Amino acid sequence: SGKLALYLQSGIPIVAFDMGNYRELMDAHRCGELINDMNELPDAVEKILDDYDRYQAEAFSAYRELYCYNKYFNTILEYLSAL
Repeated sequence: SGKLALYLQSGIPIVAFDMGNYRELMDAHRCGELINDMNELPDAVEKILDDYDRYQAEAFSAYRELYCYNKYFNTILEYLSAL
């Protein structure tokens, strides 16, 4: 699903379970908090709210770097024109 990209595009920080791709995303862009179980959710939300502007800026940055269609358009166009 494209929900993650839509959240980041809108500058909405995320809370996700600490696993695979989410860990890689957070290592590159601190655009949210990772949790191991639902009991950690309130603390994760509190951390985000305490520094919302920074998390929001990181969400926008992650979107631009990883999901922004315009970034990949020329590469796709070049590939298709070579077919």
